[in-house]
Amino acid sequence: MKFFLPMKRMILFIAFAFFYSISSFAQNSENFIELKNGTIIQANDQTLTESESFKEGIYLKLGEEKYLLTAVKGYQYKGQYFYNFKNSMFIQRTITGKINVFEYLEQYTTKGQSKTRLHRYLQKGDNTSIVAFSSAKLRAMLQGNKEAMTEYRIYEKRRKKARFYTVISIPAFAVGISTVAASQIFIAEEPSKTGLTVVGAVVGTAGLAGIFVGINVKNFGEKYLFNAIEIYNKG
Repeated sequence: MKFFLPMKRMILFIAFAFFYSISSFAQNSENFIELKNGTIIQANDQTLTESESFKEGIYLKLGEEKYLLTAVKGYQYKGQYFYNFKNSMFIQRTITGKINVFEYLEQYTTKGQSKTRLHRYLQKGDNTSIVAFSSAKLRAMLQGNKEAMTEYRIYEKRRKKARFYTVISIPAFAVGISTVAASQIFIAEEPSKTGLTVVGAVVGTAGLAGIFVGINVKNFGEKYLFNAIEIYNKG
C-alpha cells in the first residue's frame, strides 16, 4: 500500500505534465509562418506581425527576424490563416473546404477621404489556383450540387434586385437634391413656387430610401451565397 501511493502520485504527475505540454504546444502553435520551401516556423512566445516598408515591401516580422513576402507561403495568426496571393499581398482564408474563400480588405484614399473595399477570392481544392471572385466562377464550381445551386440562384436574384434599386435610386436622389437646390432660387424670386421644393424633397427621399433598400437586399442576399458554399463543402 505504501508503494502504491507514490506510484499513483507519479502517474498523475506524468499525466499532468503530458497534458500541460500538449496544451502549451497547441497554444504556441496557434501562430506560425509557413515558408515556400515547406518549413514551419512556430511563433511560440514571439510577436508575429505583418508590416510593409517602401524598400522591402510587405514582410512578416517574428521577434527580430524578418521574412519577405516572396519567401512566405502563408502564416497563421490567432487561428486565422493568411495566404500569399501572387507575391503581392496576404489574403485571409475565411471559409475552408472543397471551396476555399479568401478575403482582402483594401484601404485607399480618394478625394482626401479614407475608404475600404472588400475583395473576395475563390479556390476549388487546396492545390488549384486562387481566382478573383465572380458569380460565373462560383456557379461553375457549384455545378453538380442541386441544393447548393438552389441557394445560389436565390443569391443571384437578390443581387440583380439590389442592382436594380441602385440604378434607379441614385439618379432619383441626385434629381431630388438638384430640384430642392434649384427651387430655392425660384422661391427667392417667386415665393409662391414652394411646390417645387416639396417635389424635390419627395423624389430625393424616395431615392435615398431606395439606396438603403438596395444595400439591405444585397447584404441579406449574401447569406444565400455563403449558404451555397457551405452546402457544397458538406456534400
